[in-house]
Parts: sequence; structure tokens; C-alpha cells
Amino acid sequence: MTLETKNFFRIFFPMMLSFVSSRLITQTDLIMLSPLGESAVAAYSIPTRVMLFDLIVALALGPVVSVAIAKLTRIEDRRILIKNAISTAMYLGSILMLIGLMVYPYIVASIVGNQHVETLANGAVLYLTLSIPIRLTQFIGAMVLYGSGRGKEITPYILGAVIVNAALNWLFIYYLQFGFEGCYIATILTSIFELYVTLHLLSKDIRVFQIFKLPDIGWIKSVLDKIGSEWGRLVSFQIVNMTMLGLFAINSDWVSRLSAFSIAVDLQAFMLMPLIATMRSVAIALAARPELKSAYYIYRSLSRITLGGLMVVIPVAVIFALFGVSAGRVFYGLSGEAMTWWIPFVFITSLLLPLYFWNALQRGAWQSQGRFSFIFMVEAFSQWALLLPIMYIGLKLGNPWMSWSGMLIAEIVIAVMLYSQRRQLSTESQGECVIEECRE
Repeated sequence: MTLETKNFFRIFFPMMLSFVSSRLITQTDLIMLSPLGESAVAAYSIPTRVMLFDLIVALALGPVVSVAIAKLTRIEDRRILIKNAISTAMYLGSILMLIGLMVYPYIVASIVGNQHVETLANGAVLYLTLSIPIRLTQFIGAMVLYGSGRGKEITPYILGAVIVNAALNWLFIYYLQFGFEGCYIATILTSIFELYVTLHLLSKDIRVFQIFKLPDIGWIKSVLDKIGSEWGRLVSFQIVNMTMLGLFAINSDWVSRLSAFSIAVDLQAFMLMPLIATMRSVAIALAARPELKSAYYIYRSLSRITLGGLMVVIPVAVIFALFGVSAGRVFYGLSGEAMTWWIPFVFITSLLLPLYFWNALQRGAWQSQGRFSFIFMVEAFSQWALLLPIMYIGLKLGNPWMSWSGMLIAEIVIAVMLYSQRRQLSTESQGECVIEECRE
């Protein structure tokens, strides 16, 4: 009794292509901004790490919506969920936009030491804050499509958005000479295009005017109950990201380090998109198979995905180790101190990729059983007790190898703790699980 791989891949491929495309837009932005200098590249990483509230809401609400709709079979029930999810995203996004306009500029000012970088970052934060309702509504709509098995319908449009964004970048950054701000004008217009496509695809289940109706309060309460400790995990995760940014940005003389950090974390996020899609797909696929309710069967279901995935992940890690250093120089224009901080990142990330993949599978398994609290405790410990202190010490010592090694040590601890406690996943079939494990 295992999870059929075809059910997993039916969810995984459309989601993976969509996630990769969204991050490919980020990489396109960075490459096209790099001729503007280190300050522009350094400023680019700041908005996504200081804009706490909308990202936390998106990452908390998205998985709950996708898993919930995957469990529904009646068309009418799905329509009710879609209406509530989309209208919640729209109204909540509007509230978060107002909060962001008041709060985010102060956060930027408190953690960025270089005045020019701060000015650029504040302009970017303004554009992205104004677009929160658009981006949050589109993201939740896309998660509805993935959860209902319709992800392949949106994938071609999301891939097309990469081309649209690149063309708009060229138009606004260089041809119309908006410079750094042109990148974010292009981002807003691309987001509007993606939202239009998403709502068009959802029009089979919901009329556009219905999204303006207030969501059902009972539905909102049930979602908050399901999210539970996931809020804590996401808040901790985002604060960790902002603290990492602050460590690099607080010193006005570390613009080169901040530039390398900006490119490094965004490239790593791009490379991790297939793994995040793996985690979400595992969670959705296992949630739809309630008979797989013991740790033994859950981890046994992951075996085929593990072997097949490693056959892809390990070659990618080797290729990145061989050519990643050159990519920093050729595509991102890194040199000098920025390159000094880039090289250790390349080799440590190459070691991390197989471990990230395994932990993505484990996280997906734990999420499918609603065990968010344990994931939160494990990640909070590894990030706050290991990752951040090691990164800080490395920065103070001027040792990039030590700074980046904090990620590797933290992820090893997560892998060990999730696997060692895997029997917590078992419910009423725990005894059966133990017996089966003994037979193996």
C-alpha cells in the first residue's frame, strides 16, 4: 500500500513549472538590473525579506486551500471554497497593503545602512506593497487550480509571463529609462496579466463579481484553526530571512557582500522551487490517500520519489559546483569582495541540494498529516540556535565559508530530527506500522 507516483507527478509537474517560472522572473530581473551596479542588485533582495505580512499569509493560506480542495468531491462544495478563498485573498490583500504602506518603510530604514541602497529599496517596496492584493489573489487562485488537478491549464500562461516580464523590463528599465523602478513597473503589469489568466480559468467555477462578496466568517475560522502552528513556523521563517538580510545590510561598507547575498539567496530560492513543489505535491497527494495513515506506509510511499529525485538532484548539484562560480561572474557581473562571498555559497549549496530534496519530502509527509507544530519547533531551533549565530560569527570574522555553512548545519539537524521522530506520524495504525517495520 503506497502512494502511486502518477498521482504525485500529476500534481507536481504543473506546480513545479509554475513555481520555477515565478522565480525565473526574479532571475531575469537580477540579470537585467546587474548593469545598473552593485547598489541596484543589493537593493533588489530587500523588499521580499522585509514585506513580512503578505508573504506569511500567502504561504500559510495557500497549502491549506490546496489540500482542502483536493479532499472535496462535490462540485458545489468546491465552488463555495473557491469563492471564499478568492474573496478572502482579495480583501485580506487590501488590508495588508494598507498596513505595509505604514510599516515597511520603517523596517527598511532600520536594517539598511547604505543610504543609496535604502532609497532604491524603499521605491521597490512601495510598488510591491501597492500590488499585494493582485499578487495574493493570483497566488491563492493558482493554488486552487493545483489542488483541484487543473494546474496544467495555467502552466503555459505562467511560462508566458516570464517572456512578458523580460520584455517589459527592457522597455521600462532601458528603453523608457526608468532604471531601477522600471523593474517593478514591469512586475506589477506582469502580475495583472497573471491574475487575469487565473480568474479567467476559475470562471468555470465562479463568476468574477462573486469574489467581491465578503467571505463566510465560519470558513475563515475553520481556515485559521487548520493553519494553527503553521503561523508560528512562517513568522519565524520570515523573521529569520529578514534577520539574515539585516546582518549583511546593516554595515554601509558591506554593499559588495550584500550584493553577493542578494544574488545568492534569490538564485538558491530559484533552485529550490522544484523542491518546494515536491513538498506541496507530496502533502496534497498523501492528504488524498487517508488509508496511508502510518509512518511506515508514508515513508515507504516516498521511496520511489526519493530514488528518482536524487537521480536528478545530484547531477544538478554537480553541474552547479562546476559552473556556478563562472555564472556569478558572467551573468551577474560579480567581482572582488562580492566574488569572495559568492564562491563558498556555490559549493555549500551544491552539498545542500540533495539534503534539501530529502527534507522537502519529509516536510510534505508531515504536512499531509497536519503535524505542523513539530516542523515549526524543529525549524525554529535549527534556524535561531544554529543558522543565524553561525552566519553572524562568519560575517564578523569576514569568513564567508563559516557564514554559509550555517545553512548546511541547520538543514542536517532538520533532516535528523524529522526522520528520528517519524513514528509520530502514525495514528490508529501505529501498531501495524511497527509490525511491518519489523518484517522488513
